[in-house]
Amino acid sequence: KGTEYGVDNLVEKAKLDIVVFRTQVNTVVRTVGQAAHTGEIGDGKIFIVPVADV
Repeated sequence: KGTEYGVDNLVEKAKLDIVVFRTQVNTVVRTVGQAAHTGEIGDGKIFIVPVADV
């Protein structure tokens, strides 16, 4: 039972954490979304959360 996984079964993923000013959010989301789109299931998830002053 179960499934055997090898290197051929893995999908390369990347996680980006980007902090920008509120006025830049739309531009950054659009740019990253276009550049990072692969068409694979689960790609293109973008979460926007407020960050306290640094």
